[in-house]
Amino acid sequence: MTTPHKHAEVIKAWADGAAVQILTAGSAAGWVDLPVASEAKHAPQWNPEYEYRIKPEEPEKPQAPLTVRVMNANDDYSVCQGYPGDFFMWVADFADRAAALDYANYLCIKYAAQLCDET
Repeated sequence: MTTPHKHAEVIKAWADGAAVQILTAGSAAGWVDLPVASEAKHAPQWNPEYEYRIKPEEPEKPQAPLTVRVMNANDDYSVCQGYPGDFFMWVADFADRAAALDYANYLCIKYAAQLCDET
């Protein structure tokens, strides 16, 4: 009995139309998409020194981006986050607007959110 090729499962999946990625040794680009079989001019080399995988499915993204709001209530500034049209969760209170905006901007960067400054 012959030993199957190191990448036999991925090769079969590619031939059946699956999206496949390659990771070459020392590549700074990370995982790179290969052309699907129906569009490829020739088959990949399937080099045993490289890694291949079936491309993972992208996780579902929320329909609307996370929003961070700075709201003014009685001269206190509250930072809240949530999704438009949904409940906004309180995160923190600040005595001054600049500090609230700094923290809100930090959250926007951390969570790739949009800032909605309502003050």
